[in-house]
Amino acid sequence: MSKRLTILGAIAAVVLLVCAGGALAKPVKIDIGPTTTWNECTGELVELSGTIRFNEASHWQDAAGGWHYTRHITGSFKGNSLANGIEYVANITIHDSFHLEKSESFTFTHSVTFISKGPAPNMVCMIMEHATVNANGDVAVYFVFEECKCVGAAD
Repeated sequence: MSKRLTILGAIAAVVLLVCAGGALAKPVKIDIGPTTTWNECTGELVELSGTIRFNEASHWQDAAGGWHYTRHITGSFKGNSLANGIEYVANITIHDSFHLEKSESFTFTHSVTFISKGPAPNMVCMIMEHATVNANGDVAVYFVFEECKCVGAAD
């Protein structure tokens, strides 16, 4: 589980940067790992390494005082089971655009599939991000929730 939380933490950092008034002038690359995550499908640890790229994150204010945000995030990961050596790969692509008026909340849902290159089932993780921005434009609440399930076995 620590690996997925590391990935989610990196994504969360850019969300907070953009919502707090920052922007990315050029792509940002973050290398992650090697680190381990718990495979909820097989009950074993998997060591993963990968890269997340924040390709775009921007904001602008419209004439009515509302804020428009956009972000584009990609990532790729590879790993091996520490118990049996089964290989896993995962890719993620996130593209969001949203508009906030004064104080609002927003929620995004994304999924990441950890694909087994062996007999173990694939693991699909649903990631939900929620943020509330107060009337001052500050991020008052931010949390990430994830839930993983097993789907079939790789051939």
